[in-house]
Amino acid sequence: MFADRGYCEAVIMRVCVGLAGLLLLGGCGHGATAGPSSAALGFARAVTAHQGGRACSLLAPATRAQLESSQGKPCAEAVLGQSVPSSNAVRRADQYGTESRVMLDKDVVFVARFSLGWRVVAAACKDRGQKLPYDCQISGG
Repeated sequence: MFADRGYCEAVIMRVCVGLAGLLLLGGCGHGATAGPSSAALGFARAVTAHQGGRACSLLAPATRAQLESSQGKPCAEAVLGQSVPSSNAVRRADQYGTESRVMLDKDVVFVARFSLGWRVVAAACKDRGQKLPYDCQISGG
């Protein structure tokens, strides 16, 4: 009887460890990238809807300053003059600590976590191939 009890305890322990692993992995999925995805898609949608103020509120401070400086205009006006692809969906998001790459259906956007939440640090980015950095039309410098 004791041998059966030991076997049952071992089986229960394996099942519990397996379930705990699945729960932990599930926490690393969509929920971990919801903030970055929301910021990236919100930015793209704001530009498409000609909501410059909303788009600028989603930019990182350095990115906003660089955009205003390079265009010689307030952010809300300058951002609407950029060629930001009109995206409607997130294809993939990869988070690396406080930074994330969000691949939208028509754009790649880089975001970072600030005290105010996730903000866009680069947008309208094109992949230039292996081992080359992305070429981004909007970036923080």
